[in-house]
Amino acid sequence: MRIRCTLILSVLFFAACADEGTAPVDEDWGSTPYVDTGGKGDLIGGDSRFEVHDPNVPQVYRQVAESTALIFSTLNIADIDANTIRLNSRTMNQKKLQSEGMPLCSTERFRDDAAPGYCTGFLIGPDLVATAGHCVNGHTLCQNMAFAFGFSKDNPSDTALTLPREDFYRCETIVGQEYDQGEQTLQEFANGELWQDWAVIKLDRPVTGRRPLPVDLSASPAVGESVTAVGHPSGLAMKVTRGKVVSNANPEYYTTDLDIYKGNSGSPVVDTSGVVRGIVVRGSGGASFIENNGCLESKVCDAVGPRCLGNQVLHPKGLAGYLPTDLRIHTNFDRPQARVRGSLEHDIHIDANGPLTFVTMNMNGFSMDPKKLKFELTKVGSNTTLLMERPKKFNKGTTRYTRTTTAFNGQDAEGTYRLRITDLDGDASARVDWLQIVVGTSQRPVDVVETRPAAWVGTACDSDSDCDFSESGSPGLCFEFGSGVSYCTVPCEGFCPDRAGHATTFCVASDSDQTGVCASRPAAENAFCATIPGSREVDRERFIGSSSAPATSRSVCE
Repeated sequence: MRIRCTLILSVLFFAACADEGTAPVDEDWGSTPYVDTGGKGDLIGGDSRFEVHDPNVPQVYRQVAESTALIFSTLNIADIDANTIRLNSRTMNQKKLQSEGMPLCSTERFRDDAAPGYCTGFLIGPDLVATAGHCVNGHTLCQNMAFAFGFSKDNPSDTALTLPREDFYRCETIVGQEYDQGEQTLQEFANGELWQDWAVIKLDRPVTGRRPLPVDLSASPAVGESVTAVGHPSGLAMKVTRGKVVSNANPEYYTTDLDIYKGNSGSPVVDTSGVVRGIVVRGSGGASFIENNGCLESKVCDAVGPRCLGNQVLHPKGLAGYLPTDLRIHTNFDRPQARVRGSLEHDIHIDANGPLTFVTMNMNGFSMDPKKLKFELTKVGSNTTLLMERPKKFNKGTTRYTRTTTAFNGQDAEGTYRLRITDLDGDASARVDWLQIVVGTSQRPVDVVETRPAAWVGTACDSDSDCDFSESGSPGLCFEFGSGVSYCTVPCEGFCPDRAGHATTFCVASDSDQTGVCASRPAAENAFCATIPGSREVDRERFIGSSSAPATSRSVCE
């Protein structure tokens, strides 16, 4: 909801605010400006996918989008130089025609838009991206995984294929993953006991100009609660879709009526405050598209039910060990190039200080029957041994296996980690080519709950309710500093207050030039205006009012 506020100087400052007629964040965002052509299996009503920059999308979700990334293969890079990266322009229709031998129907939304991605991820640390577990270490190796922030369309004609080079990142290490689909029995699946499905990737460098999203590890949202997914359906430019929680009976995940597609896997699902409450992991079952007279169209349902089971969102508790601000990640690897020959033991030493928060093993190798392999990980000198189930989901041949455990948590990280692999058939066909141990250390407990950062001057907003703070008796206000650039402020004359952890501020004139408001200055804390969507550095003169402040000017985010 956008509230336009005009500040008036009196004995005390106050706000005269006019509601411009848009709906609150926790209700509909206004009428959907699209033809109702349907969406993913459990769609209720019209297709609710919005472009990020659509004026109906509340500011809080555009801010979430700033920290959300397209995941794609490096093979989909068409061109790259010192300043830009250009992605391949193959359309969603061309991808479907190649993979399924059938085009999309002419009425299908985004049919002719480029779709270079295959999953979505979101920032949870300076250089850590969370996603769905099935997006990682499957058909795309870490060394071939790429991430692009800001892959979105500003207008209908925008191809969105060329991005600044600084928004392009590569996978450095898989630091966490749990994906247990292959370890379920048919009975477990029939009983709805669905599997863990999350992963955390360490990027090749810290992300600049964007902030990690806050993650809530408490209970799942209540049935009926509004939730929003931000991501890349079908690998397209970023879309925002709203929905509600339909069921939360299972403690591991909850079911929604969000309108998602295959490429949404790994998308952050947030509440109306922009706090992550889950990860998109599964659709309603079956394909997102079904045949209709020789072409493919989105599968549509009137309601969640037997035919459309709803789209499932994983509770984010698996990310707990990656959220502490003092987290340190340590790795070591080796290339054993050794055959199992019945069994194989291999040691890797980790030099690290501090208590463990997680241990991850990454292995590349070969086996004619990976289902016959058994893994045991032991920390030498410890009485803890983790029996790792067999990688049932892999076919014969090249085997890539990743598993994260908290079994060693609290123990000292430094030491020797011993992996024992047993080939239950003993046919000597299995071998280990590459082995890596990744450990995380932190002095904070693993079961941390990250909450929404406290609002202050410079916090993006849509209404005064987003600015829940006060200064010297004056409440925080949501003020439009530039065309479409709104953030929290407080009234001022000459000088502005500052708070630790936030960018410094500067007093500038409001629209009337008779009152002053505090503006956020470009600083590391706001990534030099990058965390305030749409803003840029602008030189402004100081508003002096009745104060004794000297005349001067400073750059502010506007």
